[in-house]
Parts: sequence; structure tokens; C-alpha cells
Amino acid sequence: MGITSEVSSVISRPDGQLLVRRIDTDSETGDQVVHRHVVVPGADLNVEDAKVKKVGQSVHTVSVISAYRASLAE
Repeated sequence: MGITSEVSSVISRPDGQLLVRRIDTDSETGDQVVHRHVVVPGADLNVEDAKVKKVGQSVHTVSVISAYRASLAE
């Protein structure tokens, strides 16, 4: 009973943003709902799924975070 969630994809953009796709499935009806969100460089990865956290830890280097923040200031 209940809802199960699975991150189905994590795509890294050139600027370090992570595009996350998650599928929630109702175990009783089999109905699925797709959710998408973006994780920007420098965001708190501790609130993310383990898959997202792993990718973020390798992609979100100090230089990527700095470059992303600088691009926002432009």
C-alpha cells in the first residue's frame, strides 16, 4: 500500500544544473505521476535522492558552482 518513488533519470547540463525526473507509483492502482525538478550548482544535495546526490557530488565542483553563480550575476 502507498506510493513508491523512483528517480528515473538525472541529466547534467553543461552549466552544472541537474535535470531530475522522478516517477511516483500508486501500489494499489498502478497509477503513475511524473515529477521533474532542477538542482542548481551549490544547492543542498542532502535533501535529494541518493542517485541525484551522487551525480551532484561529482558534477558540482567548486569551479562549476563559482561559474554558475557568476553567470547569474551577468
